[in-house]
Amino acid sequence: MANPWPPERFVGPTAHPQNWIETDEEAGLLLVRWSYSDWALEKAGRVEIHQVGKLGIPAPNPEVGDVARKIRDAGAAVPDSAAFWQDYIGKVRLFTSAAMAVIVM
Repeated sequence: MANPWPPERFVGPTAHPQNWIETDEEAGLLLVRWSYSDWALEKAGRVEIHQVGKLGIPAPNPEVGDVARKIRDAGAAVPDSAAFWQDYIGKVRLFTSAAMAVIVM
């Protein structure tokens, strides 16, 4: 089978024969991160999410309480995310400093 472009990925707890990213039944977040080598030349990526078997069927209107809960949950995740990225950048700086020290010696 030829690789489709754009590439398809199947995300969820149900196995798929190829390009499957396994999650559990409780998964509620998909994080997509783009990395660029040349910001001046590379174009921004694009992500489309389709629920298998639901393409073209509009989702029901959300309940106000559900929307409020999701906003609270998203806000509660910000401190953990900020701490993760702060720690990550600190480690990158340490690694970069150590690598530069080796090169200079």
